[in-house]
Amino acid sequence: MQIEIAESSTHPRFYNHRDGRWEDQIINFAASTYIHLYGVEVAVMPKDELLAYKAMLNREVDHLDIAQLTIR
Repeated sequence: MQIEIAESSTHPRFYNHRDGRWEDQIINFAASTYIHLYGVEVAVMPKDELLAYKAMLNREVDHLDIAQLTIR
């Protein structure tokens, strides 16, 4: 299992390579699933939101992540 942890408390932004601009990362925590991971409750981004985010980042590692996430 692979996990990607992101800090979301300080107005996160990312560079949208698809559109060529910086964007605020809007996180819909209400749509997240909460799980316990090593004794800590963490919010898990919905798969469709994660795939859209990774597509905008458009890095090689994101292409690999998208491929792995869409196989299952």
